[in-house]
Amino acid sequence: MKFDTPTRLSIALLALCGLVALIIFSGASFQIAAFVIVGGLGLIFITLAPQSVSDAERSPAPPAETREGRIVDALQDAVLLLEESRVVQANAAARKLLGKHIIGQDVRTGLRHPAISALVADPEGLGQVEVNGIGTAGQIWEVRVDRAGDSQRLVHLVDRSARHAAEKARVDFVANASHELRTPLATLLGYIETLQDDEGAGGQPETRRRFLSIMDAEAKRMQRLVSDLMSLSRIEAEKHAFPEQDVELAELVRKVVAERPEKLDVAIERESHRIKGDAVQLSQLLHNLIDNAVKYGGNNGQVRVTLVRGKGTSILSVIDRGDGIAPQHLPRLTERFYRVDPGRSRSAGGTGLGLSIVKHITEHHRGILNIDSAPGKGTTVAVSFAIPTEGTVT
Repeated sequence: MKFDTPTRLSIALLALCGLVALIIFSGASFQIAAFVIVGGLGLIFITLAPQSVSDAERSPAPPAETREGRIVDALQDAVLLLEESRVVQANAAARKLLGKHIIGQDVRTGLRHPAISALVADPEGLGQVEVNGIGTAGQIWEVRVDRAGDSQRLVHLVDRSARHAAEKARVDFVANASHELRTPLATLLGYIETLQDDEGAGGQPETRRRFLSIMDAEAKRMQRLVSDLMSLSRIEAEKHAFPEQDVELAELVRKVVAERPEKLDVAIERESHRIKGDAVQLSQLLHNLIDNAVKYGGNNGQVRVTLVRGKGTSILSVIDRGDGIAPQHLPRLTERFYRVDPGRSRSAGGTGLGLSIVKHITEHHRGILNIDSAPGKGTTVAVSFAIPTEGTVT
């Protein structure tokens, strides 16, 4: 049981008086009486001292705003708390983005963007704006301002750069695909119109044959493009489902090479290269790599296909001895419709999607794609696939 200080003092004085009375009536010696009095005074001093508290009382639970602050600090998005337009709190993400000095600043000075300044300048300003120029170049932010109290507002900054990049990629893809289809369609329509004129070129057998040959080539080009677009769409739709089929890469390489009209140099290390995969997609990957090597591998036509064992992997490589590729092009080779030499690619029958399909098939199989090339030294495209070990969960 706990007592307040006056109560404890009263109890101590009564105890001391009782002891003194007992000594007087019992006839005790002076030394004993002095000892009891000194002890009683010590008891009084102890009583007046602050009462000790338990660990729970010594470390009370943090106030609600501290706990909330820790929760806000854990958010990945940047959050600022404003008192009018001054920043009074900033979570860890906001401090990392804007610097620790943001606390205490006017938010219009800290963020320095006209749209944000216009929103914050109005004491009742609530809503959201989308801005760039905050953080690194190219980042796009959605800035939301909400009410947080009578005189406080919450500024929430959400990075929308990835969403905008994906939207731009989609728009670019549609535009590029439309352009790639529009060119052969325009050619076909032009020749059809000419052939319909019986009195003109359409009435000359030799001209008709030449025009029909060109139309056939353009139609097949469109067919390849549509086929590649459909393949890319299917692969992307399945990218989160890891393939479970047992595929022997050595057998697949031999089969693909046998289907090719070109003479290829093949080297397979060991007999077994069994992985988990999709045989159709892996066959397409190898065909695409060989197609590229044959088309752009130079006049000597030397293309080498190798399959070797790495550390827990099978490494499939297609090597040509062509002109090679300049370093600035290498990071973009797997982009859709990206071409190092557009004119040469189209004349060779390329759709601009071959390496993009290779990249997506590789990712679907959790593999690693590496392209090594230099001008005058040819190109090596290598894909590494993990070899499942006993007990491996895929």
